[in-house]
Amino acid sequence: MSRRKITEDIHLLWQRHDNAEATIEKLQEWTTDRRDYFLSKLDWMEKSIDSGNHEAYRIAFNQLKLAIENQKNTLDKVHDLLIYEVEK
Repeated sequence: MSRRKITEDIHLLWQRHDNAEATIEKLQEWTTDRRDYFLSKLDWMEKSIDSGNHEAYRIAFNQLKLAIENQKNTLDKVHDLLIYEVEK
């Protein structure tokens, strides 16, 4: 079973059901999950530096960089979903 994307959740909660409270809650959960993921990658990078494991550092850095790029794209989509509804 695959997890729905945050953009799908927002579309369902905000645009189809007009449920602002549930949308806010879902965004807060998603933000917390993303924060925890980013912090885990930073922790991995720190431990890799401390142990002199440059390969692990490089892997964590690349994963974090990709996650940040994906986060930006997702936030742009979320912004468009929320703004589109307001302009209707």
